[in-house]
Amino acid sequence: SDNQDYRSETELTKIIRSVVQEAIKQQISQQPETFTDRFTALEQQRLEQLLKEWLVVEKDRSAFKVIATEEWQRVVFEDIELNLRVDRIDELADGRCVIIDYKTGAVRKKDWESDRPNDPQLPLYAITSKQEVAAIAFASLKRGDLCFVGQADADDLLPGVQADKELLWQDKLNAWEQILIQLANDFRNGKAIVEPTITACRYCDLHALCRIHG
Repeated sequence: SDNQDYRSETELTKIIRSVVQEAIKQQISQQPETFTDRFTALEQQRLEQLLKEWLVVEKDRSAFKVIATEEWQRVVFEDIELNLRVDRIDELADGRCVIIDYKTGAVRKKDWESDRPNDPQLPLYAITSKQEVAAIAFASLKRGDLCFVGQADADDLLPGVQADKELLWQDKLNAWEQILIQLANDFRNGKAIVEPTITACRYCDLHALCRIHG
């Protein structure tokens, strides 16, 4: 009914407001000089609106549940120990997972396609995950262009993300693995060419495998 829809919308607004308030409190404790009363009010309003718009994107997804957020995992890849920080992991109804990295700037799935990828964290997580991975994606939070940008095993896993029509998902995972093995070998052998770009991952701990920090 209309009343039920109204109550649901009202409840959602309350939840969003509470979540944003809690996040801002954490930021205030770390940067008290930045969060003046005026700035805090503006940030509260901005983030509430951003969350409301993002949830519209999420509503178009099939069933899933969030099973991890901002999780650090230590993996050993080609005898190199690495720390992976994943913004979010969703589990699908079939038990597979989707790996998501939030971005506020420009994102391109092509960043994973070269032999020296700009941002290798998600492909590396996909090939080392103990749980089968069905998709990896950036969650683009750029105002006015909120969307998922990524690669997936099928068209219906994430809104706007389509499966590669020329390469099977397992073949794509295998290709990423070969690229990352080569990067690991290059690092081990002292071959590290610095090629700065503007798309460096803010929290990435994979500098050994990254063209930016290599």
